[in-house]
Amino acid sequence: MTEHTRRQKIIATLKAKGFTQDLGSSILGFEGSIHVGHTPVSIRVDILDTCFSVLPMVTLLDTKQVPNLTFAHVESFNRICYANVSLLRLDLTDPGGSILLVIDESKRALEASLAGNAQAEIAKEYPRYWEGFRFYVAGDLPKKAVHGSIGKTQMLATKSAIIFETKQQKESMICSHLRDVYWVHVDDLVLAVDNVILPKTVGELDHWWTGNRLGQLLSVSKLHGLLLSGKIVVVSAPNAILGIQIDTTGPFGKLKEKSREIFMREHLKNSGSQVPIIGYIGVDASLPYITSRNLGEDVPPLANKKIVLLGCGTIGSHLSKFLVQSGAGLNGRLTIVDDDVLSPGNLGRHLLHFKDIGRSKSEALAEEIDQFHPNLSVVPLHDTAQNVWLRIKSSDLIIDATGVENVSEF
Repeated sequence: MTEHTRRQKIIATLKAKGFTQDLGSSILGFEGSIHVGHTPVSIRVDILDTCFSVLPMVTLLDTKQVPNLTFAHVESFNRICYANVSLLRLDLTDPGGSILLVIDESKRALEASLAGNAQAEIAKEYPRYWEGFRFYVAGDLPKKAVHGSIGKTQMLATKSAIIFETKQQKESMICSHLRDVYWVHVDDLVLAVDNVILPKTVGELDHWWTGNRLGQLLSVSKLHGLLLSGKIVVVSAPNAILGIQIDTTGPFGKLKEKSREIFMREHLKNSGSQVPIIGYIGVDASLPYITSRNLGEDVPPLANKKIVLLGCGTIGSHLSKFLVQSGAGLNGRLTIVDDDVLSPGNLGRHLLHFKDIGRSKSEALAEEIDQFHPNLSVVPLHDTAQNVWLRIKSSDLIIDATGVENVSEF
């Protein structure tokens, strides 16, 4: 089926359903109406690829058509999140039917809100509704309120948490502000409050803050004080890590420069609806989270254990990577043992690189896999298994990857 044929089938199918094609757009786009419950709701459907390698985009055109309703599955710019991109299969041999399936899935996503499930649906994927700049939390999350700094050290003022940004964002102006953080941990889920999912002003933030009962941990007055001091206030909940900062790039910033704090506090209290805020989204990059993704277990099977890998050759080098991805070195220790050095002949099949030629295999490999995550514990031993036996014999697991029969027998 040609591109032209697929387009014609899509156009005919949607026109038969009462949709109108947007002839002024370079994208194959249509506008029409669907019924969510008994209410007609206007949507736009944009087909970016008629082979569906990219899912069609469905947008809610007028949220006022369903007043006083908080919608789940509606992201920024009112795009409807109607399916998991990896799970929904669209048939390119039936483009018209595939588009009808997309519209039907969008309708179901919106009807979940009408059925009273909006809060639960939003809570599960709250960060998707929160616009902002991303940062990554690599260590254990703080369980109490704490002041911190991201800065050049990339360390929060706790012993265990490491917070950092992507390289691209670190070079940007806005993320240079991520240097003064106040971290608030909460045990309950954060939820939408009335129609406020993403607060965009201090006034909306106050309403959202109070509605989530965060005032029990940090009063609105203290929240205002922290924001006026330039801090990013981070709320760490089981379903989201969200940051808030006052946007000082506009008129508010100029007012703040020439006004006393007591005046600014009154200004936030009385005119907070006119003060914009900036959002930040924290992403869990902790080692337990990363390794648990492999088997879907909260605690990866090789965590909390003393593990020894004997041999850093072809098998051992690649195996070491899979071991740490399954939890080795997390709250335990991974010891790698080899008395050889890397030669040019090893490079054809080895995990190590040209720069490592002549180096101890165990030390170079430990350095390589240690880059996987900052919270790993990896110990290299440039020696034979026999010589270090007393140090390793009490380990929970010893893996022989030397390929040498005498080592296995020993």
